[in-house]
Amino acid sequence: MKKIFIDIDDTILDFKKDSIEGLGKVYRQYHIPVTNETIDVFKAVNQRLWKSYELGELDSEAIFNQRFGLIFEQLGFEIDDIREVDDFYRQTHIDAYSVLPNAEALLQALFSDYKIYGVSNGKTGRRRLHQAQLSHFFDGIFLSEDMGYQKPQPQFFEYIASKIPNYQKEQVIMIGDTLTSDILGGNQYGIPTIWYNPEELENHTEIVPTREVKQLMEIPAVLMQLFN
Repeated sequence: MKKIFIDIDDTILDFKKDSIEGLGKVYRQYHIPVTNETIDVFKAVNQRLWKSYELGELDSEAIFNQRFGLIFEQLGFEIDDIREVDDFYRQTHIDAYSVLPNAEALLQALFSDYKIYGVSNGKTGRRRLHQAQLSHFFDGIFLSEDMGYQKPQPQFFEYIASKIPNYQKEQVIMIGDTLTSDILGGNQYGIPTIWYNPEELENHTEIVPTREVKQLMEIPAVLMQLFN
């Protein structure tokens, strides 16, 4: 049976929404204004650190130990316990499970024809999919924190392959919203990739997805084309 590796955060679950809502709680707790500017500082720092994680330059603990120190420094606020702030931030959305529009409909459309495997460069995807009552659509969930590898490392995909019975590489497609982890990882591993790009972002990288979609419900037709 054909198989799909599908990213969890911001492809199935609306992690951006949940994380920004959690950030607002942190800022209010520490009396920092919640504005577009202060949110953008978080986004820039957070994105830079997670890019380093994808490159294997940092582990997640290093991110948690410095992230809010860098953010508060840029905002001009002093902080005594950086890790305490980060723990509070992650606790605010550890059980958040906002589902992207049409994500459940997509899983329902794919469920009978494909084996579906959720993949994530995080540690809470399994819990949050369960909270969202979507776990039953998945034949397996693979998280970087459990595996010791992260997208886009080839070892991430090789580990998953080693855990799937009757695995055949030519019967797998990777779907995700992030060029530098999902698409680059799939490309480097040698499988077709579908870039979910709802915001119609311009691709300024040399990373080329096999196909690009703007809406989740475009994916079933694209899969049929790629597998045939």
